[in-house]
Amino acid sequence: MITLNSYTLREILYLFMGLMFSCQLAQAKISNLVIDNYNTIKDAAVVLDSNPKEVNTKVIDTSDYVLDLLNKGVNFKKKGHYSAAYNLLWEALVIAEVSEENKVLAECHYEIGMLYEIFNNFEEAISHMTMALELRKELYNTEEISQRDLIRNYFGIAISYSRSENFLKAEDYLDSCAVIANRYKVNPKYIMAERANIAIKGENLDKAENLLNQVMPYFLERESPYKVMVDMFMGNLKMKQNMFDEAQFHYNRGLINMDKYDAHINFKPIILQELSKIYEYKGDAQKAYEAILKAKESNDLLFNVKNNIELMEVKRRYREKMQEKNRKVVIQQNQLELNREQNFWLKLTLGIVVLLIISSFLLVKYWYQQRKLKEKNEKIIMKSKLEKEKQEEIINIRNKEITSYTLQLIDKERVVDSLLDELKVYQNEVEYRRTFNTTKDVSKNLWGEFNERFTNVNVHFYSKLQKQFPSLSPTELKHCALIKLRFNGKEMAQLLNISLPSVHVARSRLRKKFGLQREDSLTKFISNI
Repeated sequence: MITLNSYTLREILYLFMGLMFSCQLAQAKISNLVIDNYNTIKDAAVVLDSNPKEVNTKVIDTSDYVLDLLNKGVNFKKKGHYSAAYNLLWEALVIAEVSEENKVLAECHYEIGMLYEIFNNFEEAISHMTMALELRKELYNTEEISQRDLIRNYFGIAISYSRSENFLKAEDYLDSCAVIANRYKVNPKYIMAERANIAIKGENLDKAENLLNQVMPYFLERESPYKVMVDMFMGNLKMKQNMFDEAQFHYNRGLINMDKYDAHINFKPIILQELSKIYEYKGDAQKAYEAILKAKESNDLLFNVKNNIELMEVKRRYREKMQEKNRKVVIQQNQLELNREQNFWLKLTLGIVVLLIISSFLLVKYWYQQRKLKEKNEKIIMKSKLEKEKQEEIINIRNKEITSYTLQLIDKERVVDSLLDELKVYQNEVEYRRTFNTTKDVSKNLWGEFNERFTNVNVHFYSKLQKQFPSLSPTELKHCALIKLRFNGKEMAQLLNISLPSVHVARSRLRKKFGLQREDSLTKFISNI
């Protein structure tokens, strides 16, 4: 027998615990070093940032933090605080690039492109919006978004091309919008409005008026910030048609909706300049002056030189600082993760080694116990088998003795019957009847003697039969006993004191009750019970 003594097993466990403690101590030292470095980098970033109130102290690669930056940037953009919007959107973009948050990254590129468009830097605007579109196409190919979600990206690029007066490209992207909108049953009124704007710039005034007349009721019935753009487009159309009163009406309504929705305020200087022209045309110099003054103030507020310089500085500072900061943090995080992984695999390897040793010991012990148990069971089975065979042999011998004895009794009975037949010739009727009755009284005990010997040997035969076939009668049980000992029909008739045909009828009934087919052996069936 293979054994592993308790001293050896205890030594292995002590060794395993010591190695685990050493690994944990080393891991703690490495982790502390990496965390200290990470905190140093994070603190330095806070000191360098010009607006520490907006620095998030959470781990920078979290989706919630990036989304928070993005949403704040979009809100600042809508309110005209472009410097703050640019600041937040670029920070969100850098973090999204590091953390590979493609959905957020696409949105960051799109919003930054919109900012560039506001400052008429259409090349950068189209570049960022195209990157956003490509990212969203990848998300669509991986079934993370639907094709319907691409409409906004195509529409944004179309607007940039339209503002830069590349009308062919703008129409191409609007066509892509229209195809997807038609496929998903999206209302095309925005697309139609932008086509009207292109038609106005291309001097196709009839087409523009037709399109705007179709879309105007749609936006008037809804609370949509895009009303500002539709009224501005309609005002531009009416200016070209020299319908100055209507142009003035749409421009003024556009300004009202601009203040109401706090949206598209970058177009306020343009609308005010157009209103100044209308007032000048009407000879109202005072209103014309006031309008041009408001346009200048609005333009200076939104696009003065200081803001542009700050915007470019924000871009340079954030792109350089944030990329470097995130690069270092990512390196430290990767090192920490690598150390954790190495520590994990070391623990796992040691655990597997100890587990294999213990498992091997237990398996060998189990195998040995099973082998001993198997040998013991085999001996028990063999002994039981021999005893059963011995018992069956004894039963067979006794059954043969019963059969032989019974046959002798039957032969004796036959001799007695033959003698009675002879005596009948020589005795008178009274003497013969007395002799016959005496002889038959002795013969009546023939079955009782047989049955007693049979049940002594085949103890459970009748009980098994009655359990399997409870409908058997006492007479049928007698037939079964004689069939088991292989008596023929004549012998059974002699022993049971019935006629031979009655024996055949009884056998037929037994076959039917046992459910035997013609080819099945009744004798073999009963012998196996």
